[in-house]
Amino acid sequence: MNKTKFIRELFSQANKREDKVLSNHIRLAHYTTESTLIKILKNKEIWLRNTSRMNDRMEIKYGVDKLAGALSGNGNAGIFRDFLMYIFDGDTSYVDRISNIISERGYIDQYITYIACLSEHHAQPDDHEEKYGRLSMWRAYGNQSGVALLFKPSILTLPQGVIYFSPVEYWEQDEITRAVTDKIKFLHSCKLEVREYIRQSSNNKNEFFYLMIRMLLFAIISIKHPSFAEEREWRLIYHPTASEDLSHAGGIVEKDVVDIGGSLEEVYKINLSIGEYELGKLLDSIMIGPNNHPFITKRAIEKLLQDEDMSGIPVIPSNVPLIV
Repeated sequence: MNKTKFIRELFSQANKREDKVLSNHIRLAHYTTESTLIKILKNKEIWLRNTSRMNDRMEIKYGVDKLAGALSGNGNAGIFRDFLMYIFDGDTSYVDRISNIISERGYIDQYITYIACLSEHHAQPDDHEEKYGRLSMWRAYGNQSGVALLFKPSILTLPQGVIYFSPVEYWEQDEITRAVTDKIKFLHSCKLEVREYIRQSSNNKNEFFYLMIRMLLFAIISIKHPSFAEEREWRLIYHPTASEDLSHAGGIVEKDVVDIGGSLEEVYKINLSIGEYELGKLLDSIMIGPNNHPFITKRAIEKLLQDEDMSGIPVIPSNVPLIV
């Protein structure tokens, strides 16, 4: 089995979206507050939070419900389980943990993921978003102290395996069912090669098990209601269960307990000071949102950037009227 080709086809929709971002030089915006910006610039890190702490937990419920609906349609659940039974030679200790991840909430909690959110930043023909950012995002993040870190599209090419990027699809049930049906057909078309690959070693068996877990989890957290389509969101994902020993992360990922709004919370921190992950290489510019004193804020951010040896990064006031 050509593993690289197989994985690329398995996540073909994400790869198409990535190719579009790269070919069109689309930057990715991380909307946040000025206080969080200080931490990102000074500490050279971005935090990934548990999906259960997302602004709207109904997003996860939507993904779970719609994926469950897609598996129940066209006999997909049974066909998928038959595929798993075949490739794992009937080993239900693997098959059940994969096939039950949707139906049993406990499995979703067990294989929980940690994410940060980015949004495609389009330069519209009239430069509207380029000049002002996105009003809905300013309203959601920061309000009177919002900023957006605009990352270069090359951030999506960071080595996969430690962290992942997944685009959000804004689909109704029929689109989700069609995509799941096509994916299961593809898996079945490869079942002989996959079983042979799994039989080669226990390491291959475990690797493919976590690949199937990742496929399902990414589907759950990367499906949203079409009413959110303007967000054009990407999710930066870390999946700790796939490797409980963080030593494989090579200093890129660190687990910590932090105080967020008076509540203790476990987070994973992505180190943005090492090699390809260096913040100064990834960051294109910083945009200031609605603000009573945008040029005072601009000078403060420029001073921060200078202190952190990133003075070449532009800081752009959006001039959006203050949102009360």
